[in-house]
Formats: sequence, structure tokens, C-alpha cells
Amino acid sequence: WILKAKVISTMGGNVSYCPTNGALPYDGESLCVARSLQYIPQLLFVALALPSLLYLHRSPPPASTLHFPLHAVRWILMLVLLLVSLVEAGQVMIFNSQFYGREAVPVGLYLPLLVNVPLVACTFTVAHMAEIRQRSGFLFVLVVVWICSCATRAALIHDYSSWPDSLDTDIRPKTCFVIAAIYVLLLAADSYVLIIEWVKSKRSNYNVSASVKEDEDDEANMVFRDAYVNLFSKVTYWWFGKQILQVGFKKPLEMSDLGPVSKKESSDAAYKAIKSAWQKELTRAQIGCRKPSLIRALGRVFWKTTAFAGLLLLIANSLLFYGPLAVNLIVKYVEDYEAGTLPDYADTITLKEFFSNGYVVAVTVFFTTVISSVIMQCHHLIMFRVGVMMQTGIRAMVYEKALRLANWSSENSGLTTGLLLNHMSSDTESFPHLGFLLNQAWATPLTVVVAIILLVLDLGWSALIACGVIIVLLPVQGKVAAVLARYQRKTLRFSDNRLKKVNELLQGIKLLKLYAWEESFRKAIEIVRNSELRTLLRLTLMRAFILFFTTVTPILITLVTFGLYTILEDDPLTANKAFTALALFNLMRTPLLLIPFLVNMSTQSYISLQRLSKFFQARELTQPLQGQTMSLLRLESRQNNELPAGVEVQISDGSFCWDPEQQEPTLSDISLSFPKGKLTMVVGRVGSGKSSLLSALLGEMTTLSGTVTWNDEKSPIAFGAQKAWLLNDTLKQNILFGGELDDEKYRAVVEACALVPDLEMLPAGDKTEIGERGINLSGGQKQRVSVARAIYSNSRVVVLVRDCVSVELAACHSDVSAV
Repeated sequence: WILKAKVISTMGGNVSYCPTNGALPYDGESLCVARSLQYIPQLLFVALALPSLLYLHRSPPPASTLHFPLHAVRWILMLVLLLVSLVEAGQVMIFNSQFYGREAVPVGLYLPLLVNVPLVACTFTVAHMAEIRQRSGFLFVLVVVWICSCATRAALIHDYSSWPDSLDTDIRPKTCFVIAAIYVLLLAADSYVLIIEWVKSKRSNYNVSASVKEDEDDEANMVFRDAYVNLFSKVTYWWFGKQILQVGFKKPLEMSDLGPVSKKESSDAAYKAIKSAWQKELTRAQIGCRKPSLIRALGRVFWKTTAFAGLLLLIANSLLFYGPLAVNLIVKYVEDYEAGTLPDYADTITLKEFFSNGYVVAVTVFFTTVISSVIMQCHHLIMFRVGVMMQTGIRAMVYEKALRLANWSSENSGLTTGLLLNHMSSDTESFPHLGFLLNQAWATPLTVVVAIILLVLDLGWSALIACGVIIVLLPVQGKVAAVLARYQRKTLRFSDNRLKKVNELLQGIKLLKLYAWEESFRKAIEIVRNSELRTLLRLTLMRAFILFFTTVTPILITLVTFGLYTILEDDPLTANKAFTALALFNLMRTPLLLIPFLVNMSTQSYISLQRLSKFFQARELTQPLQGQTMSLLRLESRQNNELPAGVEVQISDGSFCWDPEQQEPTLSDISLSFPKGKLTMVVGRVGSGKSSLLSALLGEMTTLSGTVTWNDEKSPIAFGAQKAWLLNDTLKQNILFGGELDDEKYRAVVEACALVPDLEMLPAGDKTEIGERGINLSGGQKQRVSVARAIYSNSRVVVLVRDCVSVELAACHSDVSAV
């Protein structure tokens, strides 16, 4: 009451703390006392929050900033509290202007609200600082504030209940009750966090999930802070500007500035999830006697994330409809204001009267547009990340599948190099956009249908007849989609053929230049490329056709609607109806523009998924064929005591072939063993099966009968192929092959493989960059580098296929001695 007297004396004689005009049941000292009680939690909170914030700001940051439980729930509740507080402030302004006039200023109405809004902002800050400093004890301050706030709101509700006739009509008791309910929910949430954190601190063996431990391990060097920031920073990308854009403003960004990727969003995690779902789909398809579907497998992995993003998109699209509907209210309010026919409020302000006020509608349009944009961008980010996860996971599966394909499967199934390259690039290129448009497939038609319904309610049957243009164009778009799919398949076939021929040209470029075959190869590639370009031209024309019709459709519907309205309807076309219809037509423009992209991406993605599904079903070396067993490295690994002493690998009555469909073994009745720690050489005529025998040991052939048994000790196997395979890297890195450098071992391997003279001839020694496929090395040098890599790997088993053929005789003797 001393505060009340000082405020009135300071602001002048036309100011009263709680004036009364005798007309309202809410005028009175009891309600002013109830409103004055709101000062207590605010002042108490400010007194406790300021030193708390100062202490939290100066305290050192923890090693981990994982979110408290119910993090997102608390932020959403605080945001709703802020919006409801703004509604309460708006109703006070309307209440004052309507009942007290501009001559009197009711401080008792305004001052608690002016303190309540900063209170919400301050609670945001305390909750955020307590979370990033991992000091859950400071949430006790918020608990005290919520208890006091609940008490003061309870007093207000009790005071409002003294006038039961106004409870059902006035908006102020409703907003007061909503704020009180939010206070109760915040009290429960912060109390729950306090209890959970207290239990964690008292129990040293508190069970922490593996995912939480992974998050703590990832966070140390993490620059991509999306998983560790608060909800406000996440939806506004505030952390991105602080972590990335500030660095990019000072210097060009490099890969090291971006930091590592979280384990949950790594390509390995995406690959394992999609691979597991695909294996389950194969099993279910085999049981149900149906074809496996890659679409079903992807749906099982990402359906939860897609459903959540779809809910966000539904909310965002629903909020967008408020703008066109608000145009009618604003135009009507302006017309009534100019005519002086604004409605006079009764003793109370109802919910409908409040949201019919022009100023309130304008502010609401602003907030709904901002919230809709934020939610829409959250949906786009989530779905784009889903698309990227699909792309990386499927690409990893393609890489793995390409390594596991049997030679006979590749030849008989037409799995050429060009087809594999298309699977790795073109077939997965559209997946990020597919994730972006996945929910739009149902949201776009729904938005158009709702807009048409609102147009019919606004303009009558003329809008429905005009919107029939869309129904007429649907079969046309369906036909165009079928044509697009056909041209898309033809384009991919031509692309596969072109890549195959280009790869053959590059592989045999030396022979091609030697025999001067450039012109014939150029013509062959140009023929395929011209066919591909003609198909691409037709495909582009069809896309332009459907884009043109989609762009023209909203304009055509608008003209037809307004033209038919003047003919069919008796009512004149007023300004509010016209502006509302134009806003709805403008809202339909974006969904209609998305339709061609949806058709294009849907057909392209469907065809790509079909091709990938067929590719993933190709036979592997580990897959049985018609009851046969396939040879696989250590497929039948026995204990050491089951193999003869000193034996590394043993073949017992083995029969092997490359193509199991021929049923004729390439090698038959093979029984032999390879001793440990000794050099074993397989010698024979050309075509006698030496390389096939080693391929059978490594699991590259189909085992028709018998067994291949490896020692139980699990160690890597080094393999030197008949044709050396080298990285496009330095000679040193080709020998290390990703391993750690041991200088003494490295020098010994280089000397044992007779590479010292080669290093002396190379311009940069072992740091010389080796070109594609070892183009700047001789055949003997490439083989010696391949042998050196196998020996440096420290593998217990080294398999070399004809490594002395291309090596000079003096160096060959040194190689054999080194092995």
C-alpha cells in the first residue's frame, strides 16, 4: 500500500491505482489487493535470481552440458506462458480504453503485467544458466517462484469467483486460470528435475544409458551443437551463428572448423540402422512369399522422425490459414471504425470480442506467421537430415554390396561398372530432396482442399466451380507423371551405358592411344550420349509443361471465380470477401507449385529405390544358392586342437566353381593344408587353377562340397593381387595403408622389398605422389609396393598371386627371401 501511494503521487493527479466507474463488477479494493499480491513472487524472484545469475555466470563451465529431463517441455511451457501473458496485457489495454477512458491510468491493472513479462524472461535465463552450468540446485529458486505465483493466481481466481455471472463470458478469468495451470505444470516439471538430479547425486552407481555416455564423449570436440543447445537456440539457429558464422566471418571455413559429427548422425549409424531394417525386410519377404521392398525398410527406420516432422508441418500449415481469415476481420474492423459502428462492449470482454479487435488480430497475425515460419523451418531441417541419413546409409550399403558381389553374379546380372557408379551417385542424389518433400506428399493436397473449402464458404458455388479446374488437371498430371517415369528409366539406362563405355575407355587408354582408336571410341560414346540428351530434352520439356500449368492454375482459378461470382451470386463482391479470397488463392499458390516437384521427385525416387532394391538382392559370396553352401573366410572356424599342429588353413575334399549355375567345378577333390610360419608356393602351368585355389581360400569362389577351415586365431590377412592396386596417394601412404608409422619397421620393409633403388630414382622419394592406378610407376615397382604393403601390415597370413611375374629377377629373389 505504501508502493501504491508513491506510484499515484509520482504520476500525477489523473492517475489512480484502481479507479472505478461503478459499472463493472470487477471494480473494487478486493481485486486490487489480489492483483497487488502478484508483486510478491516477482520481487522475491528478483532478489534471489540476481545473485544466482551472477554466481552461475562466473562459475566454470562443466565438461558436459546435457539437457535436464523435460527440457523441451519446460521451454514450451515458458513460451506459452509468455504468449498468454501478452494476451493478458492486451486485454488490460482494451479494458482500460473501453471502460476507464484515456483520462485515467489504472496503475493497479498495468503494473503487475509490466512486472510479469520480465518475470518470464528472467525465468528463461535462470533455467538456461542452471542447465548449461549443470547446477540443478538453482532450480529450487524457480520452484519457490512457481509456488508463490500459484498462490497469488489462486487468490485472483478466488476473487473472480465472487462474480459467477461473468466467469462464463469474461476473458480475464480464463487467462488467469490458464496462467495458473501453466505455473502448476512448471512447478511439477522443475520439482521432477530436482528429484531426479538429487537421486543421481546420492547414488554413485546411478544407471546412465549408453546413449547418454556417447553424448558425453562426443561433446568434448563437438562444433555442431544442435543436440546440446536449448530449444530457443535450436529453432532459431542462434548457436550456428555463434559457432560457425563468426569463424567464417574471420577466415574461410575449413573441414577442421566444422568438427566431428555426432555418433547418432554418423554414416555408420545410418548404415547400421538401414542395413538391419533391410535384413529384416528380406526375412519377412521370404516368409510372406513377396518381393522385398526397400521403401518398407526405410519406413521402419525413419517413420517416427517423419511422423513427428509431419505433425510440425500440420501445425505450421494450420497457422498459415489464420492470415487469410484475419484479413476478413481486419477489413471489417476498419469499415466499422470508419463508419463509427464499432460494437460497444458490455460489462465484460468476451473471448470472441477480444479476438475480433483489429489491433489484436493484427498482432495475432504477426505471431502466427512467425511461429508458423519457425515450425516450418524445423520440419524442413528434420526431414532434410532424414534424407541425408538415407543417402549416406544407402551409399554405404552400395559400397559394401559392391565388395561382396560374386564375380558370376556381376556378369550374369548385368551389374556393370557404369551401373554401380549410377547406384552410388545418381540413384541416391535425390534422397535429401525426397526427405524434404516426403510429408509434402499429403500436406500439399490437404492444404489445397482446405483452401477450396474456405473459398466455397466465402464466395459460394462460384469458387467450387472454378476449383474444378484443379480436378480437370489431375488426370493430365497423372499422365505426365507416367511419361516422366518412362523417360526417367530410359535416361538412367543410357547413363549406365555411357558410364560403362567411358570407364572402358579410361581403363584401356594406353592401348587406345597406341592403336589410334580415339575416333571410333569417341563416336561410340557420342552415339550413346546423343540418345541420352534426346531423352533428357523430352524429360525437361515435360517438366516445363507441368510447371507451366501449375503456375497458371491459381491465376486461372482467380479469374474464373470472380467472373462466376458476379453471375451466380446475388450478393455484391465486398472488399472483405475479395481480399480474403485473394489471400486464400495466394496461399494455394505454393502448394500448387510444389505439385510438379512432388511428381518429379516421386517418380525419380521410386525408380531409384526399385533399382537399388534389385541391386541389394543380387547374390553374394556368403549367400547360399539352392541349398548350396558358400565359401567364406573363417566360415567354419575350428578350435586349434581340431586342426593338426602347425596348420594355418586346411581344405578337406573341396570342390569349387565360379558360376554355381553351371554345376561344373573349376577345382575338384582338393585336400591340402598350409603350415604356419612357412613359405608355401603353388606352382603350375598357365590355367591350371593356381589363382582359383587362392581365391577359394579367400572365399571368392562357390564351395560345391567340402570345407575350408581356418585357424581359430583371428588376425588380418594380407593379399597381394596379380595386378597391383595402388592408392592415388604418396608411395609412403601406399605402404602404410592407413596404419601407424613405425620408422624401424618401415625401413626394414623397404629394404626387404628392394625399394631403396626405386626411392632414390623418384623425385621426392617415398613422398612422391603416385598417379591414378600407379601411372608413374613401372610394373615391377607397382608389384614391389604391393608386396611391401602386405608385409608391413604385420598380418599372420600373406597371400601373393604371381607377384614375381612383373618383378625383375634380382628383386624377385629379394622379395621371396623377405617373405
